[in-house]
Amino acid sequence: MAGGASGGSAAGGSVGGGSAGGSLGGGSSSGGTAGGGSAGGSVAGGRAGGTSGGASSGGSTAGGAAGGTTAGGTSGGGSAGGGTAGGTSGGGSAGGASSGGTAALPTEIVVVLVGDGSAALTTGATAVTLQRRLISTGILVSSLPMPIAASGANQPFTLGGTASADGSLTLSTNRRTLALAGYAATPGTASVQTTTSARIVGLVNAAAFTGGAIDTSTVLTTLFPNNPPRTAVSDGTNVWVAGGSGGIFRTTVGSTSTPINIATAPSTGRVLGIFGGNLFLSTGSPPTGVLQVGTGLPLVSTTTTSVVAVGSPYGLAFFDVSTEPGDDLLYVADESAGLLRFVKSGGTWAQSATFTPAVRHLACFLDGADVVCLATSSSTLLKLRDVGHALASGGMSSLGTASTNTAFRGLAFMPLP
Repeated sequence: MAGGASGGSAAGGSVGGGSAGGSLGGGSSSGGTAGGGSAGGSVAGGRAGGTSGGASSGGSTAGGAAGGTTAGGTSGGGSAGGGTAGGTSGGGSAGGASSGGTAALPTEIVVVLVGDGSAALTTGATAVTLQRRLISTGILVSSLPMPIAASGANQPFTLGGTASADGSLTLSTNRRTLALAGYAATPGTASVQTTTSARIVGLVNAAAFTGGAIDTSTVLTTLFPNNPPRTAVSDGTNVWVAGGSGGIFRTTVGSTSTPINIATAPSTGRVLGIFGGNLFLSTGSPPTGVLQVGTGLPLVSTTTTSVVAVGSPYGLAFFDVSTEPGDDLLYVADESAGLLRFVKSGGTWAQSATFTPAVRHLACFLDGADVVCLATSSSTLLKLRDVGHALASGGMSSLGTASTNTAFRGLAFMPLP
């Protein structure tokens, strides 16, 4: 794959008491093909035969104001994986190619925030906010509260306040809809995981951030009794979900019918993602690690196969960066060890680096030959630029911290309009 030089700068600012820094540049390279193909937490940035440019500026927020400059890649006379701006989060997918035109790098990340700061988090149903932040600095652009009351077919949407394994956020394969699984329960519902509150999927498009509707009409009926719904990913029509019991299920957008159980093992799941047209899952159940679910996007019963063994995996992001058939670069968020990088050679995956600190959720994209990853722990939003996807080790920099009585969960790139 042709790699290019990256540049660009970002003005620092402060977010929730944390200092923000870092830069994101648009890569440029001459000749060749810019790939990427699949992403889960990635956008394949086009960079064949072109240069990078373009600026985005941050505005004022309660946390302060910062200007950021983010270079977008321009492609011409080549192919750019990913087409237009897009990307996905630690679960989700961006792919496809377009000849000519512009393939812009993502400039904004959406982060799930649990709690409103008014009281300590508990096991009860807790309000959820989607925070739209600049990738360059972490500065808050806007906040979108998830609904807390029913309205027609739409349900209230909450998460367990202290359920740190829950709250995965993904971007659909067409890069237009965010998905997350939660409870149809009003804030304050005690010990929500043990209640009969319906488990649901929330679907959020770009328009919702400027006053459009949030869709919480996809109901999972009796799935995950006494267990949490943890993750959902969509291709725009179908929705795959997993959680604390029962395996992996498929339903359709807006359905209230019982989902189809497409795999019973592993029994629990943490983060789902679509990469290279295939469905993947991270799990803490044996065999602990990252698994492929069937082949393609399974609609009916199938089986899972192990990809890599990881001690305590959550978010994941695949890339195709070499002549090795299929995706050959994988990042996995491990809540105990840190951000892990794996490389496939000769058909075999092997771990090649560990980045600290430990994190749970993940969103990555290609910028030239570099991979830029955003990640969250419960308290911190972090960023890493893996130069040439070849750093031996290192630490991620903080872009911000969750305020008192709140916690970060999943994250995904801002959907396309």
